[in-house]
Amino acid sequence: MERELFMFFVSEQMLTPGTAFELELKLALRTLLATTRCEYVLKIETGTAPQDIVPAPTAINLQNVVWSATPLLAERLILSDTKIEHHFGVAIRHNIDDSLSADQLLYNIWTAAPAAPSSPQFRHSRNSIPRIPRAEPRAPFSSP
Repeated sequence: MERELFMFFVSEQMLTPGTAFELELKLALRTLLATTRCEYVLKIETGTAPQDIVPAPTAINLQNVVWSATPLLAERLILSDTKIEHHFGVAIRHNIDDSLSADQLLYNIWTAAPAAPSSPQFRHSRNSIPRIPRAEPRAPFSSP
């Protein structure tokens, strides 16, 4: 089961060459009245929302969002009845040479993201969509 917590669009006008987009979030998580721990995978992803050609004119079709194969950030979270604060983020830079680069924030440490958008997705009637975050529950496990 996937749960999308939120999604938003970043347009060409919002991320022009020489600018950056940065997102940071903190999550305080714990289980309530659970008899076991659980695991989630938090993901921050980008994708495109191509427009349909017919009928013309059309608007962005959100049912056809195509997500990148590799997320900007993916982190395993194991929850228990103890509340833990998690700090995550991503930064996407639209460089002067028109390339894109990305960094990830995992618990207050910035490193290069495992992937960056492959091309400026902000052209040709497309938008970049960070999907932030996507949590995927895993099978519960019992304590040793």
